[in-house]
Amino acid sequence: MSALKRATSKKAEEKSSSGGLLKDPGRLSVRKNKSKQATWWKWLIILTSTTFTAFCVVLLWDYLHEDDFKEVLARQADVLDRIFFEIPCSKDYENYKRFAACTPTKCGRAVTDAVVNREEAEKMLRIAKKGLSLGGSDGGASILDLHSGALSMGKQFVNIYRYFGEQIKDIFDKEDFALYR
Repeated sequence: MSALKRATSKKAEEKSSSGGLLKDPGRLSVRKNKSKQATWWKWLIILTSTTFTAFCVVLLWDYLHEDDFKEVLARQADVLDRIFFEIPCSKDYENYKRFAACTPTKCGRAVTDAVVNREEAEKMLRIAKKGLSLGGSDGGASILDLHSGALSMGKQFVNIYRYFGEQIKDIFDKEDFALYR
């Protein structure tokens, strides 16, 4: 059997012999695919950029446009005897009116520097540092309770009065306990 040859037009033969586009017909489809991929990636980048920009604009607008009323009750540098800002009590207390002594009659936020003075605060910090230096937890918060004697030590609690016995008098003096009471 003889091989059949497909007939081509004279123009196609001329282009292929003169180095025209039809020299490698597969090359043209590769260019089309690359062109489609490039267009797809461009649209994906544009869509992602637009979404990110819109998100940032909404976030910025929400941050700058606050509907809530905010008032600073006290600044850290202020020394205050007492400030009280009254707010409405929760509606949950309406169910408990029969226990009048157990429900608040006035609700609010209070700020005062008169609870402890600076000297007392520094002494309390010194007591806490001395006590916590005896133990410390393996994770989470370290706890010291002078009233009960509880001290977190490793993964458990110990009673410092039993654990250290008479040595506790060398760690905490009478002035420390007087301040604590």
